[in-house]
Amino acid sequence: MLTRCIIVEVRDHLRACNVYILLKEKIQKSDIFQVSVKASLILLTKIADKTTVSQKIKVTTCSLIPCSLSNLNMHSNYVCFRLLTEPNNAVSGSFASEVLPLVNLHCKNNEFVFIPMLQKGKSYDIHCKCCSNMVSVSSVTFQRFLPLPSGFLEFEDYFCHAHGQQNNLQSAPLCKSCDCLYGSYYFLIKPHLLKVSSASVIKCDRCLSWIGTLNKDFAKLWSCTVSFGAVTTTSQPLEDFLNVMKESLEGMPASAGKVLIECVVSDSNTHYILLWALDKFLNVHCNLNGKCSAVSESVTNSTVTIVAETSLQTMHTMKVLYKYQECASDCVGLWQNDKNVHTVDVAKQMFIAGLQHLMKQTEYIPEPYKIVEDFFVAYIEL
Repeated sequence: MLTRCIIVEVRDHLRACNVYILLKEKIQKSDIFQVSVKASLILLTKIADKTTVSQKIKVTTCSLIPCSLSNLNMHSNYVCFRLLTEPNNAVSGSFASEVLPLVNLHCKNNEFVFIPMLQKGKSYDIHCKCCSNMVSVSSVTFQRFLPLPSGFLEFEDYFCHAHGQQNNLQSAPLCKSCDCLYGSYYFLIKPHLLKVSSASVIKCDRCLSWIGTLNKDFAKLWSCTVSFGAVTTTSQPLEDFLNVMKESLEGMPASAGKVLIECVVSDSNTHYILLWALDKFLNVHCNLNGKCSAVSESVTNSTVTIVAETSLQTMHTMKVLYKYQECASDCVGLWQNDKNVHTVDVAKQMFIAGLQHLMKQTEYIPEPYKIVEDFFVAYIEL
C-alpha cells in the first residue's frame, strides 16, 4: 500500500530500535502524513484529497514505548525514526533491572563445514563448471584429502614446529601430486596437474572463465568454478561469498571487524571490497516486498478510507559498511597494513555475486542513511 520496504533494527541491549521505511510514492506538500505508535503497532496514515490510507505495521518481538518516538525524518519517499523498546522476555531484563545473557540468544548457529564428495584412490577429470571443458592435463588420483585449518593463514603457519631437519615447504604434507587440501570454498593441488600458464589467474582455455589462482607453488581452484568428473560441487558463488564473510569475521569483536576481499582479474590488476562489520548480531524485522497481509476499504460521506496490515519477517543479520575499489588505493593500502584486517582472495564469480548482493541490500535503505564516510551500508543474513 503505502510502503515499498520496511526495516526495523532492534537492539535489545540498548532498549531501542531504528525504523527505516521507503514509500512507494513521494510525500507531497499538500499531503497530511502521520506516524503513531502503540505497544505492538506502528501506524502510518496518509490523507490526500478525500482519500485516507492507513497501514498497520505489526511488531511482535518487542514492546514499543509509544511516547518515545524521536529523530523523525520524513522527506521525499522515506520516513525514518527511533523508538525505545521493552523486551517481551524477562531474560533480557527491563528498564528496572539490567539482566543480560552471557551469549547472544537470538543468533542461530549456522556453522558451515565443507566436505568434498571425493574418494581416495579414484581417478577424476577436473572440468570447468561453465563449459564442461577438461582443465586437468589427464585424470588425477588423490590419496589424501586434508582440510585446511583456516583460509587466513600463510602456508608456513599450518605447522607449530619443524618436521625433521627441514623447516620449509618441502616438509609440508602437500608436496605430492596425489595430495589435495581443501578449505571452505577452494582446493589446493599441484599446478602441473592443470593446463595452466605462468599467469597468476588460472583460466579455462575454452571459455576463459576464472577457475582459480596460482598461490606460491600451488594451484588454488574455487569450489564454485570446477567439478571433478561426475562429482559436481554444490557450492554457489553467492553462498560461498557469504560463508567466507562469516568465517572471516568469526572471533572478531561483536561490534566490529574488517575484511579486505581481493579478486585477481589479471597479472597487474586486482579488485577489492573493503567490508567493515558494524554489528555482527543484529535482529532485523523487515518487509522487503511491500506486500500486505490484509486490506479493507470503506466509503463514508464521499471519503474513501483504506486500511492495510503488514507483517514483518525476522532476520538475524550482520550490519556492514562496504566500499568497492577497482584498483589499489591509499585506503586499500591502509587496510593491507592493518594487522587487525583479514585479507581473503575470492573467485571472480564470488566477487561479482557478493558485490551485487551488497548493492541490492543498500537499495532498501533510505538515501540519508545508506552512506557513511564514503562506505555504503548493507545487511548480511546469518
